[in-house]
Amino acid sequence: MRFHVFYTAELSSRIVEDHRRVASHVGLDVEYHRFGHDPDYNRRYTLHGRFLTDVLRDDPDDVSCFLDADCLPHDAALLRAVYEWVRANRSFAGNAQNISHAVTRNRVYAAASMLMIHKDAWRALGSPSLAWTTRRHSFPGPRVQIDTSELLTVRANRSGFPYRLLLPLGFDEEPSWTLGPFGSYGHGTLYPGTWHHFQANQLVEGPTPLWTARVDDILSDRELSPRYRSLHFGAV
Repeated sequence: MRFHVFYTAELSSRIVEDHRRVASHVGLDVEYHRFGHDPDYNRRYTLHGRFLTDVLRDDPDDVSCFLDADCLPHDAALLRAVYEWVRANRSFAGNAQNISHAVTRNRVYAAASMLMIHKDAWRALGSPSLAWTTRRHSFPGPRVQIDTSELLTVRANRSGFPYRLLLPLGFDEEPSWTLGPFGSYGHGTLYPGTWHHFQANQLVEGPTPLWTARVDDILSDRELSPRYRSLHFGAV
């Protein structure tokens, strides 16, 4: 089980080093891929998805695993269990996310922040590019965005292909966003196995206090306890 992390040159080296320390502490094998800075946001955003697709196509392993640079692992055993499920079922699994401001906000997908994909699943779904794009939707209005890695879930839902989502457990700070009908997530979201800072542009100049606190928690083997719960109703 090897993870791949994409990042561009403008991200603070302290963030990458923190990620390395955390991954090593929890016992994960991670390969970091640094790309040059492109001031054009759309090109930079597209590059991420193309990177995911290239790794998936060329990876000698049957299961390709990805983490975002601002998504910290905290439970290697749980991530290993997800990996074994993906391998055994020739499927995919990832952190649940959506585009909360779009008309497709109820469409929740396996996001690239933590994503594992079996090659057979990718091929069965037509070997889609994982780069973001826009396309027509059944709703009236302009073209809608298909986010990075989202097309995999869109095609799986269309064909009834089985996969798994890791739903958020809670989050640390506002702002927050509604995850369709399933709950909420926000700045510093705790997922099973990972913790996602979100708004990675805040980390370009260096760590935020929240980032530093969570890095220290993981390195000190402290339990991660989010301030807000993600479920709309019921227990945390």
